[in-house]
Amino acid sequence: MAANHSSESPTLRVSGPDPSLSPRDVVAIQLDALRHNDQPYHDAGIETVFRFASEGNQRSTGPLRRFAGLVRNPLYAPLLYHRRADLGETYTLGDEVAWMNVRVIDDNEQSHIYEFMLSRDPNTSCWRTDSVLPTLPDGFEFKAES
Repeated sequence: MAANHSSESPTLRVSGPDPSLSPRDVVAIQLDALRHNDQPYHDAGIETVFRFASEGNQRSTGPLRRFAGLVRNPLYAPLLYHRRADLGETYTLGDEVAWMNVRVIDDNEQSHIYEFMLSRDPNTSCWRTDSVLPTLPDGFEFKAES
């Protein structure tokens, strides 16, 4: 199923990890937050994404100010204010690790593909993002989950 985000942003009401959220929910919330980054205040979306980062991810990319700079890096900047995001199939390894590819369409109608890697926090049972990696789509055909 492709997740096409509307101009309204209901998922921004979710402020952080929750055990009831699936890996797919976590990725969709983060993408929505980045699409509407400055709602309700400057960099609120980046702050939301940082809250969903795993502890190890936060240690290596934080504090928040440094993380915001990383998100603005040309490799990740297409995630900010994107036009559309299509979520691929969710893959899992047991009940502790999940990953999925996401295609983001930017304002110039350019396609960018990222791989989201998540793990379940053993203390809270919440899914958290360990990494987001841009992929090189040489011969890669993105297929949205149907």
